[in-house]
Amino acid sequence: MKKLKTLLLGKPLDPLSVNTRSAILLIAFFAWIGLGSDGLSSANYGPEMAFKALGTSHSYLALYIAIMMAATVFIIALSYNQVIELFPNGGGGYKVANRLLHPYAGVISGIALIIDYILTIAISVSAASDALFSLLPAWLQGANLYFKLALLIVLTWLNLRGMKESIKVLTPIFIGFVLTHLALLTYGVIAHSNDYHNVYVHTINESKTMLQHSGWFALLFLIFKAYSMGAGTYTGLEAVSNNVNILAEPRVKTGKYTMLYMALSLSIVAGGITLCYLLWQVTPIKGQTFNAVLFYKMLGNSWIGYLVWVITLFLEAGILLLGANTGFLGGPAVLSNMAVDKWLPGLFSSLSNRLVRQNAILFFGAGSLLIVALLDGHVDKLVILYSTSVFLTFSITLFALMRHWWQKRGIEKSWLRKCIIAFSGCFICVFILGVTVIEKITSGSWLTLLIIFLFVYVCLRIKRYYTKIRRIMNKYDAALSKHLVKTKLSILPTTSEFSDSGYTGVVILDEFRGLGIHTVLNALKMFPENLENFVFLRVGTIDNSNLNKKDSLESLQKSIKEEERFFTTWAIENGLNIKFHSKISVNVLQSYKELIDKVVAEEQNCLFFAGRIIARKVGLISRILDFPLVLNLQNQLNSIGYNLIIMPMKIFT
Repeated sequence: MKKLKTLLLGKPLDPLSVNTRSAILLIAFFAWIGLGSDGLSSANYGPEMAFKALGTSHSYLALYIAIMMAATVFIIALSYNQVIELFPNGGGGYKVANRLLHPYAGVISGIALIIDYILTIAISVSAASDALFSLLPAWLQGANLYFKLALLIVLTWLNLRGMKESIKVLTPIFIGFVLTHLALLTYGVIAHSNDYHNVYVHTINESKTMLQHSGWFALLFLIFKAYSMGAGTYTGLEAVSNNVNILAEPRVKTGKYTMLYMALSLSIVAGGITLCYLLWQVTPIKGQTFNAVLFYKMLGNSWIGYLVWVITLFLEAGILLLGANTGFLGGPAVLSNMAVDKWLPGLFSSLSNRLVRQNAILFFGAGSLLIVALLDGHVDKLVILYSTSVFLTFSITLFALMRHWWQKRGIEKSWLRKCIIAFSGCFICVFILGVTVIEKITSGSWLTLLIIFLFVYVCLRIKRYYTKIRRIMNKYDAALSKHLVKTKLSILPTTSEFSDSGYTGVVILDEFRGLGIHTVLNALKMFPENLENFVFLRVGTIDNSNLNKKDSLESLQKSIKEEERFFTTWAIENGLNIKFHSKISVNVLQSYKELIDKVVAEEQNCLFFAGRIIARKVGLISRILDFPLVLNLQNQLNSIGYNLIIMPMKIFT
């Protein structure tokens, strides 16, 4: 099974190695591919949604939409550059709202982002499959949904192997997409250069006609409605700010270069596609995307043209898969940050031995599978849910930025310029959010808001539970430190000699010192004349909060050393023979097993003990949130013939 796991997921990585950390960090080019592909892939469906919203009778108004799209991309990109500057360790919209507004605003923004990334994966995979099935006859369309589900499973597996693994596999597709689309769009614009004047004249005449018959309100409403329906085009720009911690040093500079590449490529491709829809007079064909119709018109009916058309659609499907892959990079980062802050279960912040957020990736894979299955992978329906969630977090984030720079007026020299950029982005995003929710209230936008606020309620309950547990245990730890420890902990005492006659108690420790002492005292109470030696085992967890942060890892090592001083001092003062073994790791269960094997090889007559906090009022939330590390260890020890005695510590909640 170990060989099979290594084959499927790759060899384990050492999180403490400098070479490992440098190997998993992304330079601007790879970050553009891994994170920017979400925005670039949206050019495959965003312009189409906007063009459809105009209808065939008002298609020439799309010229306004193309200009507005390009401007919006750059305004949002400039706003999120500020997020990169303020939060160079990542966190994006969640941390901005959490730190600059209120923790509750951060929860809403974070949950909206999580929903957004699930939908990013779902919509990108669905659109990729639709692009491929544009090449196939109608009788094969029934297999489309099953193909989408299979693609989701493959992407989940690739991301379990590691972030760079998935990017390397898909890099040729990204480069191929950029080159072919730039070439085709350049040809598409130049080939109809004689029609520029006609497009301009038709746009002006259509605007005047609509003004005469319906007035300014109707004209602006239609333009802004189409602009909002194409809102998927502007998504993906937040991914860099969420993942600054995985960028190569200097992180802020790398992040800004990545954002520049994203904004340029997205504005050129999205604006160019919208303009080409006009120039080539694209009309809908059943079973084909607008891009498929456009490029078929460009390339003609020759066998060479058909071959290039097929390759282009394959590359569109590939870039959409890369966009889905961005969801697997950005989503788990948000989920892990919220888990570190105790808004979500701690298991989402843990890492696999490949240094990926394994549980979070599985969560996003399962979530996207569910949403695609429920909605049959219909892109039109998914886009509505998608736009609502992403522009909710955009609006909160940019409002927080605007408020921050307003508070810095007179202190920060460039506050006015930054405040204007943030205000512009906020105004655009609030407008798009409002139009999307109102226009599509019966089509599913209400459902997105309901899901978000239900998740927020669950987060508040989880936070309340964790806060109560920590407050009680911190009081208990403080009381023990005051009454049981009489000497300075800065001096590590010499470990006493072990007795060969009695039993050795092996105590599994966790973050709460009081629970460890509670376990030892109860072990002595159960075996008053048998236990003469004690071995303490402690594994520090490397998770999303300290990976790629040298200071955090050093702080973790220092805290483990402090715990060793604490327990060694206390044990010797109370006449106990003591040894202490520790390590830091991403795989806590495996590391405890390794330490246990070491102790069993060195000591005789071992009895194993671990403490477990039990809330007096045991409910559904406590059952879910009490991650069963101790129970898993008990099962592992039982399988090799040893017993782990669990000492319950009941506390009032």
